[in-house]
Order: sequence, then C-alpha cells, then structure tokens
Amino acid sequence: MAESEGDGKKNTVYPRIASLMERDFLDAINQPKFTDWVETHRAEFEAGISPMKVYVADHLSSFRPTLMTEELDILRKATRHVAGVITTNYDGLMESVFPKYDVYVRQEDLLFSPLMGIGEIYKIHGSAEDPSSHGYQ
Repeated sequence: MAESEGDGKKNTVYPRIASLMERDFLDAINQPKFTDWVETHRAEFEAGISPMKVYVADHLSSFRPTLMTEELDILRKATRHVAGVITTNYDGLMESVFPKYDVYVRQEDLLFSPLMGIGEIYKIHGSAEDPSSHGYQ
C-alpha cells in the first residue's frame, strides 16, 4: 500500500509505512481496552506528542536484553576504553551498558552543553525516555 500510494521514490516508502501504521494505531486506541492507557497519557497527547511514539516508548521502557548478554558484559568492562557512544537506538540499552555516561538526545542538548568528549552517549534518533524527541511526524 505504501508503494502504491507513494511517489515511487525509494526513500519515501518507509516514512509512508510509518504513517499508515500510525493511522491504524490511532484507530486501534479507540477500543475500550486502551481507555486507561489513553487517560494515563492524555497530557502528552494534548501537548502534541504522537500516541504511537508514546506507545513505543512505553514498550521499550521495559526492555531488558536477553540475547548477547556475554558480549554486553564485555562491553561494560571496556568502559575505560570507550570515550563515547553514538547510537540510533531509541531504547535504553546503551544507558544500561554505560550507566555513568551523560546522555544527549536533542540537538539543543548538544549545542548548549559543555561537552567533554568522553563519557557521553549521543542518541541521534531520539529516546524512549522522551517520546517527543524522535524526528518523524
């Protein structure tokens, strides 16, 4: 559907898929089983934050890695050798690996902060901790 409704350019298909998914999601949250969840997050929605972003952020907040845990433990031990992390992940995985690192999510955080260049995590696609931080609309 995204390909047939789009302009045929490859770089527009994925944003169109996201828009179609969000449309279906908005229809789904009108069901009674979502009433409590909608009420819990009403202020965020009224502030203009996408319900789908909030839902994904809620889902990711309970994420705990169950795969590659040995590798993650090795990475944790390498903290002294890792000056900084740039991630596209929206979840909190890197914060769990490097809990003492400062986290930067928004461009303004980077522009108006005294950066040290060490002990920092840059989440370039936003964070589940702040659903409004993701760039797509």
